[in-house]
Amino acid sequence: MYRRVEPGWLALPAPEALAETDAWLAAQLRAGFPSLSPRSLSPLPLLGIPGVTADSEHAEYYRDPRQFRPAPRARRA
Repeated sequence: MYRRVEPGWLALPAPEALAETDAWLAAQLRAGFPSLSPRSLSPLPLLGIPGVTADSEHAEYYRDPRQFRPAPRARRA
């Protein structure tokens, strides 16, 4: 699930941004999350972001199946 915000939201003080985000999330929960799917709950693969570890600066790091599983067949095409 993604949330789009207006550029002015980024300038809000942190307490206001958090309160506004809480209100938005509460409204989404009350609405039943119409766009909720298992894919929208996928975790962010932090190890896949270049620079997170020294090894992640090298292409061969991303070919290591111990770190990264192959994409499901349906997404390979």
